[in-house]
Amino acid sequence: MSAFKAVAVLGLGAAMLGAHYRDRHASLTHVSIPQVFPAPILDGVGTASATARGWEAARSFRLVPFDQWGRFAALDSAERLTVLKINRVDLAHAKRRNIVVPDSILSELEYAPLPAQVRELAGVPKFIGVSRRVQAFGAYEYGRLVRWGPTSTGKASTPTDSGLFFTNWKSRTTISTDDPSWILDWYVNIIALKGVAFHQYELPGKPASHGCVRLLEEDARWIYSWSDQWVPGRGSKVKVYGTPVLVFGDYAYGQPAPWLGLTTGDSAATISSTELAEALGPNLALITERAGANDASEQWQAFLSMARP
Repeated sequence: MSAFKAVAVLGLGAAMLGAHYRDRHASLTHVSIPQVFPAPILDGVGTASATARGWEAARSFRLVPFDQWGRFAALDSAERLTVLKINRVDLAHAKRRNIVVPDSILSELEYAPLPAQVRELAGVPKFIGVSRRVQAFGAYEYGRLVRWGPTSTGKASTPTDSGLFFTNWKSRTTISTDDPSWILDWYVNIIALKGVAFHQYELPGKPASHGCVRLLEEDARWIYSWSDQWVPGRGSKVKVYGTPVLVFGDYAYGQPAPWLGLTTGDSAATISSTELAEALGPNLALITERAGANDASEQWQAFLSMARP
């Protein structure tokens, strides 16, 4: 069959099929598909209006009672974790309150309150920033945010110290020196003399610790594996420092949690690049110096191990 005949046959078949479709469906009423989904279930809360474009829907937030938000049960484990992180709570505490939810859910890094890139840290292999103001940490590798999570730092009477620290020693499980009944999992110490550390414990959606930085179990386990331990030297000297940790900002005790402002587009729950850069400023030289010293020490140890017979 010539190419011309083949095209003609296909064209005739398409015309017949179209006529059959029009006859079969002529009696059906055309229904247009709306471009905007229904409004939030709580009227007057926030400015959320989920659209057909996922980017906008993922950044439209509303406040709902957890026990009335049936969608949570349909989420996968990563999506559930993202919702908990946005609200700075563990699951047990989420069940007792209203929670902030996005109309659609992207990956958790999309909701990080800390900057995705920090150029001042481009030469630093690892860094952890802890914002007391927005109750969140951000872990960076050479200035790129690789993980974030909620925290519960010290309550008003026992605030977590601010300043620059370095991860010291780790323990899969340890017992609190304040109360032997407190079992602290995935423990990473940052202030040796005070026993202040990252570890897994209850997250009630507010600062509630005795000075430590509480984390969700998933984040505590990750920091435990990712962060570096120190190498003590003689006496009080440190041969190799661990991962730098900067605790900064001040929480507004007694005021509404800043992340509740997500429902109205308030930027109070966000750490700007400028805010983080200002906190880094007085500490950047020491962070860079010790990061360089650690690299040199690791390279020297590697050389020695290769030189051994």
